[in-house]
Amino acid sequence: DERFSAAWHSDADLQFMLIEHFRDRQRVRPEALSEVLWHPRPVGWDASLRRQRWHQFDELLRAKHPALYHERFGGVGSDVFRGAQLAMVGLLVLASAAVLVANFAAAAAALALWTTVTAGLCVRRLIGSHDRPHQFIHTVLTASAVPLLAVFWRCVGALRFRVKAESRIS
Repeated sequence: DERFSAAWHSDADLQFMLIEHFRDRQRVRPEALSEVLWHPRPVGWDASLRRQRWHQFDELLRAKHPALYHERFGGVGSDVFRGAQLAMVGLLVLASAAVLVANFAAAAAALALWTTVTAGLCVRRLIGSHDRPHQFIHTVLTASAVPLLAVFWRCVGALRFRVKAESRIS
């Protein structure tokens, strides 16, 4: 599908199409002797921020294969993480609205909750990582910005690929 203009989930799309095509005739299964070689290139600290634009293709894959998408990429862990992302966006919107109506106590409460969720994401990323101490600020910046960018690019993908509400819920 040429709509996957970046190499993100185009392989999953092919796999899902094969599964759907051969579902009743034969089973598509991994080949034990196959080998995939992939050599990651070095990237800068902001690579995770730039990669968030690829989340628009999550929405295309979800629109094309809702049941398989939910089976392979859904589940409690991903739902909790997406919920945290939406909560972070909601808290920033709430804080902004509270400032506009001069309710600074509500704005402070929303920002405190946002800071707590962000700190949790930072701790999650730092546990077991081999980052150097000077990379801590990069971790804080990316943990703060990634959820906002992920939600933004998922919305872009839903609009761009006209994802129906029922395929998003499944």
